[in-house]
Amino acid sequence: MVAPTGWGKTTVFEVLNTYVVAEAPGDTLMVGQTEPMIKKWVKSRMQKVWKSSPCTSRLLPSGAAMTNLAVIFPHMNWFAAPADETSLQESSMTNCFGDEPW
Repeated sequence: MVAPTGWGKTTVFEVLNTYVVAEAPGDTLMVGQTEPMIKKWVKSRMQKVWKSSPCTSRLLPSGAAMTNLAVIFPHMNWFAAPADETSLQESSMTNCFGDEPW
């Protein structure tokens, strides 16, 4: 997807990841530009979306099963990683999404 700044591309990924957790579970990898940026996004946006959605709030784990780079749901695994070779090698995922991973 290519769109201008402020169009809502990141929001599309938030909705998509919520849909995957609630309706189409499968191990998922969300890729961002750098590790600090993806951690910040997971904590400040993605986790808040999941907590506020009635479809996903009941599925959220607590403690070590939920970090800024991984959420181990009861029915699937969700990971976040920077767009670098080390993070993306040998990752076999059902879903892989990238928000500005260049």
